[in-house]
Amino acid sequence: MGSVTVRHLGPGDEGILQRLAEDDADFDLPGRASPRRPLTDADAAAHLADPSVLHWVAEDDRFVVGHLLAYVERRWSGDPRQLLLYEIGVREASRGRGVGRALVEAMRSWMEEEGVSEAWVLADNPGAEAFYAGCGFVRDDEQPVQMTLAL
Repeated sequence: MGSVTVRHLGPGDEGILQRLAEDDADFDLPGRASPRRPLTDADAAAHLADPSVLHWVAEDDRFVVGHLLAYVERRWSGDPRQLLLYEIGVREASRGRGVGRALVEAMRSWMEEEGVSEAWVLADNPGAEAFYAGCGFVRDDEQPVQMTLAL
């Protein structure tokens, strides 16, 4: 692996979103994911233009080896904004080389620049918990539970 650079996605990066969707299985635990349906061009452009969507990629010689997706959440009390680290993935061949930590560091830098003091994540396996703890996340007293309403 050469020199990895991390950058925030923006308008014009619609093709990267398509490749991330198509290659999704390579960014997750083995056997847990499969290719996703890419967004339409219009929806990909809206994703990239939305200021509440923060999507970074780690690239090695312009090849995406990792990505982190976070959402800015407005709050009704306390700090006015917080961040939800929604998804992070590193290609299997690039794991253990600091790519995930570099992505979290880009998120932390954005938080510092924007005055956002808290980020949270749901960790669903021991490896994820260990990774997040190594990046400074602390487990809440109660285990979060996710419920979904599908229409």
